[in-house]
Amino acid sequence: MSNKKERTKGQKFLRFLFIKFPIILIVLGIIFLGALKMVERFPEPLQAGFEDYLSQTTRTNATITEFQAFKFVPNVVIQFGELTLHNQSNTAKIDLKADYIEVTLPFWAAFFGRPILKTLDIDNLEAKSGVVTPQDLKNVFLSIEDREGEQDNGTEQYGSFVIGEGIYAGEEFSFEAKIEKKPKYYEIPKEMRFSLTLGEAELNGLIHKTISKIHLKDAIFKINGEESKLSNYVLVEGQDFVKDNPLFCLLENGVSEICETYVRREESN
Repeated sequence: MSNKKERTKGQKFLRFLFIKFPIILIVLGIIFLGALKMVERFPEPLQAGFEDYLSQTTRTNATITEFQAFKFVPNVVIQFGELTLHNQSNTAKIDLKADYIEVTLPFWAAFFGRPILKTLDIDNLEAKSGVVTPQDLKNVFLSIEDREGEQDNGTEQYGSFVIGEGIYAGEEFSFEAKIEKKPKYYEIPKEMRFSLTLGEAELNGLIHKTISKIHLKDAIFKINGEESKLSNYVLVEGQDFVKDNPLFCLLENGVSEICETYVRREESN
C-alpha cells in the first residue's frame, strides 16, 4: 500500500515537473515580457529612474538631455545623447560627459551576464581623473569595426575589433582589441589580442581571462625608444586590479620613466 502511495506521489511530482511547471514558466515569462513592454511605452519615468541609478552608482548628479531609446526585449537597447555627470559637491563641475552613447545586446546575454554586444558607439566622452580611469580622458570615441583588407596605415587586417581613440593623461591614444563576430552579435572572447598606443608608449599582447583572473600574455612593450618582450602578468585578480604590471603603470602614470622599469626588468633577466 505504501509503495502504491509513493508511486502516486512520484507520478504527481513528474506530472508537475514536466507538464505544469513549464506552463507556469511560460505564463510568468509572458507576464514579465509584457511588463517590460509597458515600461518601454512610458520613457519619462524610465529616464528619471535611469538618471537616479547613475547618480547613485557614480555618486554624481546625472542628467540625460536626449533620452532616445531604452528597450528590454528582444534586445536591451540603451541610446541617449548628451549624458552629463555633475560633481555632487560642486554641481558646476562636470565629472563626465558624452555627446552620444549607444549599447545594444541580446536580452538573454544581459540576463545571464554574457560578454556579448550587438552595437557599441560612444562619441566624444570626457571624464575627470578617478571617475573612469586614474587620469583624465578627453575626446574619446569608442565603437566596433569590421575590417576586411588594407587599412589606412597600409597594413591588412581581417576580423572585428573594438576600437577607441582620444586623449589620455595629455597624450593621444589609440586602442583596438579583436573580438569574434557571430551571425547576429559580437562576442568578447576569453583570449583577446589587443594593441594600445599612448604617446611614445605601445603595448601589444594577449588578454587571457580565467575564472578568477585576467592575465597579460605574450606582450611586447615599447616606451621612450626602449622595447622588450614581457613576462606574463596578472591584470585583475578577483574584483581587484593588480598594480604590478605595465598596463596599470601606463594608466596610473601615463608615459613616465616609472613604466620604463618593466622594459629594464626583462633585459636584466
